[in-house]
Amino acid sequence: MRDEQYDVDSVTPVLPWRGLYLTPDINKKLSSFAGGLKNGDKIGNINKKNVNKLKKYIPVDYGHWGGYWWFTSFPIITNIHYADNLIAVMRRTSWWTGDVIWYVKEDGKFIRRPEPITSWVE
Repeated sequence: MRDEQYDVDSVTPVLPWRGLYLTPDINKKLSSFAGGLKNGDKIGNINKKNVNKLKKYIPVDYGHWGGYWWFTSFPIITNIHYADNLIAVMRRTSWWTGDVIWYVKEDGKFIRRPEPITSWVE
């Protein structure tokens, strides 16, 4: 791929008003506040009162394997692969599903395919 062909300053979207970037430190603090974390072979008690407080402001879902939390909305872009004529965007569409969207180059522009080319379920 030529350097000038496809240039991205940032793939991080502009933070909306009252938005929150979920850093590892913030995730750790929110998870501790919610409880139910895995500690060795044991999972602690979920603090339902704290979870309900958080749900007023942000998405909160308990991980389907237990012992962790999702504090995010979906879809989440997990990977982007590109070539001269194709951009493939891998997305997690829920905490247990995902798909791949293709942008194919046509007449010098990348055009999104209307449907995912594949999907998966954990």
